Amino acid sequence: MRDLARAPARFPEYAALRHTLHSPATGAAVEAPTAAATAARTLAEDVVDMPLFAPVRVDRVVAGVREACGAARP
Repeated sequence: MRDLARAPARFPEYAALRHTLHSPATGAAVEAPTAAATAARTLAEDVVDMPLFAPVRVDRVVAGVREACGAARP
């Protein structure tokens, strides 16, 4: 994370996401942290940590995205 902080690149925050982020382990939607927790947990940290702490379950991610897309239909 220090390399990311030192680099001139900018990583977006949760508020900048246009689509829901899904957990690579469960496929469930990842909720943005509350304002109080934002300082302790950033989108960059979550994106780096997710595949490191749990195996990516493509079947669950696809099911979660499919469910979210189906729920969004009128």
